[in-house]
Amino acid sequence: MLETTVSKAAQVRARLDHPIIDADGHFVELGPLLDDEIVAYLEDEGGADLRDRYREIGRPFDTSVAVGGRDDATVRREWRAMPSWWGWQCRNTRDRATAHLPRLLYERLDEMGIDFTILYPSMALGLLEIPDADVAASVAKAVNRWIGRLYAPYADRMAVGAIVPMHDPDHAVAVLRHAVGELGFKAIVMTGHARRFLDAGAGDGTGASPRPYRLDTFGIDSDHDYDPFWATCVELGVAPVSHSSLQPHRVTRSISSYVYNHVGGLAAGHESLCKSLFLGGVTRRFPTLRVGFLEGGVAWACSLLADLVGHWEKRNGHAIRDLDPAQLDVDALLEYLQEYGDADVHRQLHRLREYFSRPAAAPALLEECAVCRCE
Repeated sequence: MLETTVSKAAQVRARLDHPIIDADGHFVELGPLLDDEIVAYLEDEGGADLRDRYREIGRPFDTSVAVGGRDDATVRREWRAMPSWWGWQCRNTRDRATAHLPRLLYERLDEMGIDFTILYPSMALGLLEIPDADVAASVAKAVNRWIGRLYAPYADRMAVGAIVPMHDPDHAVAVLRHAVGELGFKAIVMTGHARRFLDAGAGDGTGASPRPYRLDTFGIDSDHDYDPFWATCVELGVAPVSHSSLQPHRVTRSISSYVYNHVGGLAAGHESLCKSLFLGGVTRRFPTLRVGFLEGGVAWACSLLADLVGHWEKRNGHAIRDLDPAQLDVDALLEYLQEYGDADVHRQLHRLREYFSRPAAAPALLEECAVCRCE
């Protein structure tokens, strides 16, 4: 009689009196099938033009071939960050198949000690970075239709998250309503930023550098009103989560080491988004909105909380008045300079008086946390 081997995870689960929920599982799409689904959807929705625009931008991100062409001179010239490479299990074929096949994963949940798992795409996450808002929205709808269909038979123990690009708030709302209202999704993953180009052209005209851009984080300094999107999340009862990283965008990126880029990359992206939503007043205007940050740990959040409290204590609307240059008693300061200054200070007292008496410049908003209404 063969003995049944019980996994360590299952043994741990058996000792617990509460369910184990995996809140950030990932499946790996079968790339060719996903691409076929996207192309077919785009052809139905927008014809050859929409399909070709997608083809020009790229395909689902595949770590197996991501480093191809890295010897091209443009990599160093544009300082393109080393991307993720060799990300999928290959030695253990059963585990690799589990990442691809919903039914096999479903059968192994008990072996893994998991009662319920919330799953997100892997290859399709790269499609959230598509800069063409129309293409990005249509691609997201295609991806969501496909993964929704694949995982529907296993909804009692597995929930899959729809992808929502955030380049344009109107498109984001449309994709969200399509995913939740028409396809029945209960979880969504959004981009943590949108790329905004800073020029009207295509670089410096020589082809020697990429176009300059900034990252819009949907709260502070955004040129777009994302409140309709947050309101729709609240209305539909979904908590958007972010899985975006700053690793290809940071000035300190490496062209040779993915590890260098990946360490802290997700945490930095989360910190930027969270800080923006708070200082932009999103969390105040939508107090019941819950936003999730996948991977990257929690140390960044603890540090951000401490930093925000510390900055508010020093720079709130009342305390900032202590730093107003107009409050400076120049005569009293000159007395200290006269009493405690050295010979060089004494020779320059008249000049120093003029220096400290200059009219101060002030920003339009003295209390930068005003929109948060912190007390």
